[in-house]
Amino acid sequence: MKKLVAKVISVHAGSNDDLSKEEQQTIQVELDGIVGDRHRSHVRETWPGDKQPEGTKRRNERQWSAVSVEEYNPPCHDMGKQLADKYTTRSGGELASTAFPKAAKLTRGLVGVVEVAGTISAGDEVTVELYETPSWLVRAPD
Repeated sequence: MKKLVAKVISVHAGSNDDLSKEEQQTIQVELDGIVGDRHRSHVRETWPGDKQPEGTKRRNERQWSAVSVEEYNPPCHDMGKQLADKYTTRSGGELASTAFPKAAKLTRGLVGVVEVAGTISAGDEVTVELYETPSWLVRAPD
């Protein structure tokens, strides 16, 4: 199992309908996720594209997400709409709003579950344990 050690630059949490997160001084994390965050739970319903039928309750493997300070981080579908409005394809055609989410799949930041409850603040050092990606999730070469 590979481990990453990183410095926390900022922490954010929120339960807004638009999925925005407010910057916090400190967040409290419990085994079911970040206290006060809309993604806090041991379970979630499936999304389109999950292995199980839509609406199925399954394990929540996205209790938190992290990106580098260099990464622009709205949800992939929002980013896809912004890019499609701004750019065209190489041949000059219309860019589909789904192009970015498809290209970014499994490449933007990290998501995971909380293994140890506690507090996380800007400036803290954190350790992230990376698990081997299951073969069914590996993208085939283009």
